[in-house]
Amino acid sequence: MATYRNFALVAAIVIVAFYQTLVDLMGNWLKFDESQSHGLIIIALFIHLFTGQLKQLPSPPATPNWLGLMGLSASSLVWCLAAMLNIEAIEQLILLPILFFLCWSSLGLRSTVTLTPSIALLIFAIPIWDYLTPTLIDASSYVVMTLIQLSSITAFIDGNSIYLPHGRIDIADGCSGLRYFIIAIALAYYLILTSKTTHLTKVKVLGIAIALGLFTNWLRIYIIIMVAHFTEMESSLVKDHELFGWFLFFIVCLPLVYFARSLPHYEPTTPSATSAGVTKLTLVVSVIALTSGPLLYQLMNTKVTAPNLGNWQQLGYQQLSSPTNGPFQLPPSNLNLRKQSGATLRDVAIHWQNSQDSDLVPYIANSLNRDYWTQLQTSTLQTPKQQSLQLNLYNRKATNQYRCTVSWYRVGGMETTHYNIAKLLQIPALLSQHNQFSAAVISINSETANCDPHQQQLIDAAIETHNDIVQLTGLTEQ
Repeated sequence: MATYRNFALVAAIVIVAFYQTLVDLMGNWLKFDESQSHGLIIIALFIHLFTGQLKQLPSPPATPNWLGLMGLSASSLVWCLAAMLNIEAIEQLILLPILFFLCWSSLGLRSTVTLTPSIALLIFAIPIWDYLTPTLIDASSYVVMTLIQLSSITAFIDGNSIYLPHGRIDIADGCSGLRYFIIAIALAYYLILTSKTTHLTKVKVLGIAIALGLFTNWLRIYIIIMVAHFTEMESSLVKDHELFGWFLFFIVCLPLVYFARSLPHYEPTTPSATSAGVTKLTLVVSVIALTSGPLLYQLMNTKVTAPNLGNWQQLGYQQLSSPTNGPFQLPPSNLNLRKQSGATLRDVAIHWQNSQDSDLVPYIANSLNRDYWTQLQTSTLQTPKQQSLQLNLYNRKATNQYRCTVSWYRVGGMETTHYNIAKLLQIPALLSQHNQFSAAVISINSETANCDPHQQQLIDAAIETHNDIVQLTGLTEQ
């Protein structure tokens, strides 16, 4: 009984200490139409498993485990750093190591090893899976397009868009099937944790779950397209298919649930003598280590200073109210600029932290404007000054219009052609107090699906734009 009281007390302290991070997670879990709407179910399954395993653990040690305490303090301080830099993914993900080291420091390593699989279940409630969205969309597009071609219906396929005689259907981000994929794997993992079977059977269960999760989404999209075709886009299912997706997922996953019933389940053993719970010393020092990061975060008085920018009008730029809506989308920023120079169109986004809780590198789900453009080619260019540029060739859907672009990101004077790397570069940028982010895209129209004739124009424009950004922000390369 004492163990449960200690568990409830520590859980309350965790909620208070990491309140803002948990509020952000709760916000994701309560968006029932998005990929993390299953988060509360995962939490319920975790509590069920975790509390059940607590009954089976041996008596906790009389003194705290100092290695566990060191890991707990380090994890808490990593959370503090992530919170200061407003890197939400790390803030949320570090909660799992914090829970692991909390168990290690108070219950000992052997008991923590027993609890680790249950702790790992929480990974399915953390919104880090969104990085799989582009891959899942590409897979869904390929499979569904193949099925459409085999169905012998009248359709024109362009990228992730399907043109039917009476309308168009896009396989957008919401069609990635990420939610079905995550829930299927989480369900299989839960069955593995609660079943006593061979490793080969566990691998089979996981493989079946992955296949069913993917198949559900492919079948859902295919059915919607066929319904749209035969009803001339008039069926309500074409616009509102949320419940249909869940119903189909339930039907498809029935074989997995039926198979799980045949697996032998773990039988609870006789509870060990843990009534004494952890000692007061262990509880106190664990709480101190746990709250070291949140306390330091509250004590830190980080001032956010907006950069002093140069005069963009003198450089020939015009300010836009929002980022450009071309094939390559820039993230929403504090300052959006555009300059037409000859055949090239130059778009620049400049951003900075307005407060400690805001992002230095603003979020954008996908730089590709999938609604209107298809990306045909991508490669890397080098300027004479060894600046790396990402070269992309796009085709406007259902037309013969082509556009070539070069783009790059700049974070605190450090440059990259990849958005995800730019997100990581905000860590050294903010630590060195360089509160500046910029992104640029140079575009030029092409009569053919070939960017080679335009490469020199794009490189020259990129060099000029790079110099403009340096002049505006005052930051040279690092």
